[in-house]
Amino acid sequence: MSVEVIDLETPKIKTLKGIYKNSFILIFILCFIVSVLSEGSFVGIFFLCFILLGIPILGVTAFYILFCIRFGIGFIKKNQKKCEEALTKLGFNIKYSGIGICIDTDQRKMAFIGSTNSKTVICDFSDVRSWHKDAFVETTQYRNHENAYAGSKSKTHFIHIVVRLADPEYPEVRFIAYSDRDASMWIARIDALING
Repeated sequence: MSVEVIDLETPKIKTLKGIYKNSFILIFILCFIVSVLSEGSFVGIFFLCFILLGIPILGVTAFYILFCIRFGIGFIKKNQKKCEEALTKLGFNIKYSGIGICIDTDQRKMAFIGSTNSKTVICDFSDVRSWHKDAFVETTQYRNHENAYAGSKSKTHFIHIVVRLADPEYPEVRFIAYSDRDASMWIARIDALING
């Protein structure tokens, strides 16, 4: 087994925790300014502003994060690029890459990059045991006016490829696919590289 976990030395990787922390700091500063400028009770106005400003700002932040993850843009794409540059400095020759994966066909290695941190799992092609498509699907059931079942609707939020490795510490890694077609292409590509 040659699965290894490395911490890429990349400058300023944005994490989900960091984005939420910045949102809370922004909310706190705005609430403090509004409560100082108003003439009422400092504590009461601060908490009222926190509720009125905090909920919309946190909602927008959550939407931004989901949008970035779903379409592989924004901070996800910037993090990916920084991680690819760090892998290249370590001698990794990237032939194929996607959000969360880089493949070096010369050394027959795969690197699975965490999109929210700098931890990277690197393995040989021989360490890969299986791979398949998975998705986070939300199903909504509808009821009619008599509260009887009237059908359901499913919506796929995230599609990702699950790769199982021959390593007890890291038996499974995942990376994001943009769509069903992208997932099928990655499955075919991994199949061709490993079994070809």
